[in-house]
Amino acid sequence: MESEFLSSLFDRDAVVPIPEAVAHAACHLAKSCDAAAIITFTQTGRTARLVAKYRPRQVILAPTPSRETYRRLAIIRGVVPLKTENIRDTEAMIQSVFKTVLASGWAKKGEKVVVTSGTPIGVKGSTNLIQAEILH
Repeated sequence: MESEFLSSLFDRDAVVPIPEAVAHAACHLAKSCDAAAIITFTQTGRTARLVAKYRPRQVILAPTPSRETYRRLAIIRGVVPLKTENIRDTEAMIQSVFKTVLASGWAKKGEKVVVTSGTPIGVKGSTNLIQAEILH
């Protein structure tokens, strides 16, 4: 039933914006590799809301440097906002959040996570990156 639901939301012939495609792919990847969490770096909260629309079983961790975005995400089903510093380097940003995720207990060492973000960093609507990682 779940795959039928996702298929109906994402028709093979439909052309969708890149952030929407990344959100859908993140949910599919998280399910396929049995990830512990989906981490969606976000400036405005849009990416986290797009991922939440697909109702993945994984928790959606949404690091954001914006206090306003943090507050707005707190009421979205399945989304846990994380307040972060405004880091301008993708790898440093990811490693910083991995430490927070491990310290907070949202995932453990050796578990998989799916990460979405955008480049260039800090540009609204630039979500264009997805990767699967094993926490270490």
